[in-house]
Amino acid sequence: MKSFAATLRRLREHLRGSLFVVAMLSALTVGAFAQDAGFGTISGTVGVNTPTSTAFTLDNASLNPFYGNFLTQVQVQAYSPQTIVDNVSGISNLTAGNSVSISTLFLNNVTPPFQITKVRKH
Repeated sequence: MKSFAATLRRLREHLRGSLFVVAMLSALTVGAFAQDAGFGTISGTVGVNTPTSTAFTLDNASLNPFYGNFLTQVQVQAYSPQTIVDNVSGISNLTAGNSVSISTLFLNNVTPPFQITKVRKH
């Protein structure tokens, strides 16, 4: 199990002083964050639920099983205006079936598990 301090150091090094980290950490409890957190980029397909300006879903069948065996579509949390969007004018303009990549903080056993810093539509 990673220590809380080590996980924070890795996150800080990855984001290099971004104020976005403050928004993400303010929504989390220390215990949930310390359990299992990881930052990375993943790809998937936008689910059928209608996206809002701060959230959308990923089709569970399109995700790597490393992140868990999700039985339903997985909610992705964005933070407006901090989340960067690429090849789409806004998160609410994503549609079901769009192929996307997200830069995300993955939090195991937290809902929603994906807290994103960037989304790119392919």
